[in-house]
Amino acid sequence: MDWFTYVLAATLIYGVINFLYKVGAENGFQSLHLVNIQSVTVTLIAGIIMISRGNTPQDIRALLFFAALNSFFWAGGTSLKISAMKHIPANIAMPLNKLNSVFVIMIGLLFFGDSPSPKQYCGIALSTLTLFLLAKNNGVSGEEKSKSHRKGIIYILIAAAAIALSMTVGKLAAMKVEKIPYIFFSYAMASAFTFIGRKYIMRPPKTASSKSKLTALGIAIGILNIAGYYLMLKAWSTGPISLVQGILSQTMVITLILSSIVYKEKFTIKITAALILSIIASLLIKG
Repeated sequence: MDWFTYVLAATLIYGVINFLYKVGAENGFQSLHLVNIQSVTVTLIAGIIMISRGNTPQDIRALLFFAALNSFFWAGGTSLKISAMKHIPANIAMPLNKLNSVFVIMIGLLFFGDSPSPKQYCGIALSTLTLFLLAKNNGVSGEEKSKSHRKGIIYILIAAAAIALSMTVGKLAAMKVEKIPYIFFSYAMASAFTFIGRKYIMRPPKTASSKSKLTALGIAIGILNIAGYYLMLKAWSTGPISLVQGILSQTMVITLILSSIVYKEKFTIKITAALILSIIASLLIKG
């Protein structure tokens, strides 16, 4: 498969993952608890794969360096994203969070020497337009302009910056180290970071029922996560980061569609237009 097929599959998976984060937020699950279970699940699966394949990392220093950076930015950014969705609806949170795609596209063009064709530049422009289309005028009422709403906006913007840095580290790692060991060490470190956070910062779930639901959701996200992240690494290792990210930014369209169906959040003409634009953008980026 080529990088376009890898990133298209990853986009579908991450669209579902982001919706499941929304499910966690709607159920009031603590973000660090959910991310911790997700991280442990990915670590266990990656460890089993690594042992069964007999993977021996060649450059352990580079591997641990990239893994430490990625785990810190990813765990922090993802936890903040889930927390933000407790304060603001998905149709506001996801477009703002996807500003990380704009950051990553610019990083690719400025620092990775990406040189898209004119058609692919049009695709990048359309994917960026989709973000701003969805971010603009989401019908925030006066009641929503509260302290809680402002807190959600701050959380999601910090999350966008953190996840952009995590993705940049992922691109570098994809070109320099083995993928499965990198996933294993990244998520093992993320498991440690989030365990400390859930142990000393956040309160545990109050009931056994909520614990079981939290655990099941975290495991489901973890299973999807290892598949999606491996596909992203494959795409990053062979494709320009600006083009890969241009397509990956469309995950929010899937998330918003699912949120509209399940949580009855408004599926507006604007979201429909964004869906059409995202399909056109992906076709242009494919070249």
